[in-house]
Amino acid sequence: MVLCTWDAQDVKGMDEHISEWLDVLYRPPSTSELTRVPALEHFILLLGEGQKEMFARHKDVTIDSFLDNGPDTLHALIRFRLLRTVRIEFDIMIQLDNDFVCALAEGLPNIEELSLTPPPGVAFELPTGCVLPTFDSLVTFSKHCPRLATLSLTIRATFASYAFWYTYRQSTVGAQQRPSPLKTLLLWTTPMIGGANARTVSVFLGWIFPELVSLRPYVQAVAGRVFNREMRHVARAEWTAVLSEMRLGGEIPP
Repeated sequence: MVLCTWDAQDVKGMDEHISEWLDVLYRPPSTSELTRVPALEHFILLLGEGQKEMFARHKDVTIDSFLDNGPDTLHALIRFRLLRTVRIEFDIMIQLDNDFVCALAEGLPNIEELSLTPPPGVAFELPTGCVLPTFDSLVTFSKHCPRLATLSLTIRATFASYAFWYTYRQSTVGAQQRPSPLKTLLLWTTPMIGGANARTVSVFLGWIFPELVSLRPYVQAVAGRVFNREMRHVARAEWTAVLSEMRLGGEIPP
């Protein structure tokens, strides 16, 4: 297992550090090309003690740090096909996209826990024009990750194609497919847009993750839009309705 901590006050150089760590793990200096086996099973990157103290003092922290080249930085993870745990949890938001999330799910068939989000209690404002995966990308985890039990991901609460999940579901009717074992889903997400609503989202999540017992949505603001108290109330009501539809219970974090 590799456990790293990060105590910097910003993300300058973070992408280079992560890439360097993964390169060293993949190519240890004392190991030849012929005998190298990328047998890493657990990669965990957490807050350092300095940042833990900051979060302890300020319960509701808003961050404005973003790793905008997430796919390039994290692509090396796919080389470690035996990975069972990936946790990269510090006070930045990693911008990913549907293509990379799908490639990650397909490349990590043994993954049991995948977390690529800030710690609970952190809020952030999504930068204008930022790229995020959508609900559609979650299907790939259902198809290619037969051991995945916990998933924490930042997504935009919409469908890239409104008819995507319905069309895909129709194409798999009668097919022999093992249901996803996912039990816990944490989503750093936006207010629902583009045809997504409590009904479609609850049906979609219940279909791809039939074993789900815990859903925790953390609704974030979007830069350039007034995210006032009324909008936050509406967004929380939408996700509360999703929990009700799925009979999962619980409350939406403020």
